[in-house]
Amino acid sequence: MILRCKHLVRNYTACIVLAGFGVHAHAQTSGLPWIGTWGVGQVDASDSLPSTGENGLIFNQQTVRQIVHTSIGGSTARVQFSNEYGTTPLTIADVHIAQRSSGSSTVSGTDRAITFAGATSVTIAPGARIVSDGVAFTVMPGSDVAISTFYPAANAGMPLTHVTLHPFTEQTSYFAAGDRSSQVSLSATEIGNYYFLTNLDVQNSAAAGAVVAFGASITDGDDSSGDTNHRWPNFLSQRFNAAGMNIGVINKGISGAHLLSSAGFFGDSAESRFSRDVLQQPGVRWVILSDFPLNDVSDPSVTASSLIAGMQSLITQSHQNHLKIFCSVLTPFKGSGGWTPQGEATRQQINTFIRSGTSGCDGIIDQASVIQDPNDPEMIAAKFLGGPDDIHPNDAGYQAIANIVNLSLFAPGLTAIQGPTACGVLRAGQGIVPDQPLMSCDGRFMLFLQDDGNLVIYEGNTPLWATGTVGAKSAQAVLEANGNLVIYDSDGRPLWATNSDPADGATLSLGDDGTLVIRDADGTVWTSTV
Repeated sequence: MILRCKHLVRNYTACIVLAGFGVHAHAQTSGLPWIGTWGVGQVDASDSLPSTGENGLIFNQQTVRQIVHTSIGGSTARVQFSNEYGTTPLTIADVHIAQRSSGSSTVSGTDRAITFAGATSVTIAPGARIVSDGVAFTVMPGSDVAISTFYPAANAGMPLTHVTLHPFTEQTSYFAAGDRSSQVSLSATEIGNYYFLTNLDVQNSAAAGAVVAFGASITDGDDSSGDTNHRWPNFLSQRFNAAGMNIGVINKGISGAHLLSSAGFFGDSAESRFSRDVLQQPGVRWVILSDFPLNDVSDPSVTASSLIAGMQSLITQSHQNHLKIFCSVLTPFKGSGGWTPQGEATRQQINTFIRSGTSGCDGIIDQASVIQDPNDPEMIAAKFLGGPDDIHPNDAGYQAIANIVNLSLFAPGLTAIQGPTACGVLRAGQGIVPDQPLMSCDGRFMLFLQDDGNLVIYEGNTPLWATGTVGAKSAQAVLEANGNLVIYDSDGRPLWATNSDPADGATLSLGDDGTLVIRDADGTVWTSTV
């Protein structure tokens, strides 16, 4: 038992018995925050090229083994699945995670079963997402992980025209008949899309957070070599790991996606999916806004001013949610089918805005300067061209884009937060710092962040609940945009979290009964009591 005393506001001293205090999360596990180590953006199969029933995949009594490449490592893992575009419920069962050996095979002895609120199967409603329980599993940085899922007969008749997927993965995955999720070797059929799986997250006590690469096909790595993980976000992750920077990289690029319109080749617009694919990503602290407008400028009705306004909206949302946003200078696309002199002029106007001192971008990543042809800056240099479309780089071009990123942009540090604006309530982006508590509306209870790392609810001088996180100097506790309450130290590193994400539009309240609750539109997602 540890007895720790702390001089508090109201001119009294409280002594807290730390042993016995813990965090009781509703259907979640509290502790270290979750950090995204891998992710993809999702589209509706009806928006994509014909990919339904790929090689006989119908999600009826079949096992799908999907191969993902990690960025940051960790000791605990969880996965996320989405039925975002489904029109009928989706049932998944017998989900397993293992280190990948080669092809469709896994490393013997590494396989672990994954559950959902303790169950081995779960049904996901149309339009919904699900987050698994955490499982003790060693995730190595820069490694391949196999996530295997059995789709039972309950999915018979599911419309394949509205499957939630990520196309153009540049990664081979596999499927086989029957429930074979736990098998090391899998005699399987190859597939080229990611189905329903959206994220792999880890817990890592040294993690500084995650960056979301948010863009279109260049971010997605089109024309990079298959099964090599040579997209520029992969190369950026390699640089982070080589520099000893524990930063997750989540690639939310979607080929063909537009900044403003959802009527493009694939997927929703950047504006419409920004909350889902950026703000609600686990552990996100930075976002790189990349190549979206290159798909918009081929439309002669789209103006530079409208695209700049769209970018400014995303910049504002980032800052409102205490994220730093770095803007990429648009790369050349002359020679592609969508190039026009008007579109080129629009690209130049957007790049002038990005490079200006008034854009609001927290940093600039000049992708264009490193891959453009010095003799014709409106084109990509031949040595960096990835294919005949004259718009996508090759592996060397993606490496050059990653190399131009200034890693000092990701130096640890705190972002400014807003204090409570009403009694008993914190909204997204609001938080508390040591000696500036959140009070319940009746004045009886206080949520107090101690400078020794402990977050405590007091009634008078009596502690009722605590995070039990003594041992690190805390700096602020913030309700993130994804509904996660996080304690940060003075270097901006997360110390503890409710792990109540994803929760759209969540608020935290300290009630007149002394209970701390996080709610979203669907109800309670976390509480300090069982």
